[in-house]
Amino acid sequence: MLSVTEGQPNNFVIEAFHPNPVQICAVVTQALRSGEARISCVPGVTGSTVKIKMIGIENRILALREVEVFGVPLAFQNVAFNKSATQSSTNNSKVAAAAVDGGATCAETSNSDNPWWQVDLGGEHVVHQVIVTSGRDERGVILVEVGMATNDPDRQPCNTWELRDKMLKVLCAAGATGTFVRLTLLEKNRVLSVCQVEIYGHPLNVTNLAVGKMAVQSSTVAPASRATDGSTSTDSDGHSCARTQSQINPSLQVDLAADYEILQIVITNRGDCCAEQLHDIIIDVSISGDGAFSQRCAVVKGHLLLGETRHIPCVAGVKGRFVNITVPGPSETLSICEVQVYGTTGGDLLLL
Repeated sequence: MLSVTEGQPNNFVIEAFHPNPVQICAVVTQALRSGEARISCVPGVTGSTVKIKMIGIENRILALREVEVFGVPLAFQNVAFNKSATQSSTNNSKVAAAAVDGGATCAETSNSDNPWWQVDLGGEHVVHQVIVTSGRDERGVILVEVGMATNDPDRQPCNTWELRDKMLKVLCAAGATGTFVRLTLLEKNRVLSVCQVEIYGHPLNVTNLAVGKMAVQSSTVAPASRATDGSTSTDSDGHSCARTQSQINPSLQVDLAADYEILQIVITNRGDCCAEQLHDIIIDVSISGDGAFSQRCAVVKGHLLLGETRHIPCVAGVKGRFVNITVPGPSETLSICEVQVYGTTGGDLLLL
């Protein structure tokens, strides 16, 4: 997010680069008036240098009073080094571990359809970038996936890339999280040979960021603090659930007390009655309590079941301190027994 105060640019592009290639953060085509304009980057843009440049206009002046850049620091550490690795088969004793030992030998599979190699990071991580050094000068399409288990059927695709030489650098889609990273060569009757695999990311904070944190709601029948007390009991009459009055667009807000990149929200519905009250939920994340500069985390269609605990992934790249949950409608009641929030460690929004 960029905050540009009282400038005169029109038709300009914002780029980020180094150590990665140039990536487009945003393209702005309207003139900025006196005051402050906030511009959100495309999710997943990373770099250490930000450039603002005018485009399509000759002989003009770029005048900016102030530029602020907000983002999350990336822990550029190879989290795969010396971790446990496996592969679909082994050719000539070229074991999977050779790809993460920092040495000169290579891991290699036998000829097969869609051969794969996989590393166990030893815990859930946010994966930002994967660098693969191939042992063969061959072409093919490599699928990079992140999953929670060895044979996770719900692995998240990090990216798909065509291997054109011996070095492959893949930027993962923002928010790709998991314990296992798998490389699959999407070719028939081929050998997958990898000499080194480097994975850059940081551990996922598996602590519930919301427990014990301050919560407020738009009106009160039962206190909002019950939604962050750490209890997932679904008995509304047993003093376990927060509840608003019947009103237009009732909402509940949790203050995480610091800024995080939000990856998942977990909501527990009441179990005694009225399951349909928790329907079509809108979840936003903002950097201030008044909801200014909020980002849409998720929209849940339909209603949660009686006593259901629903795991809701956020849109990639959503960051902030305040989590806002709203049930839209002219006369609705918001009743939630527990809100859990999960995000990244070191994910504070910083003025860099």
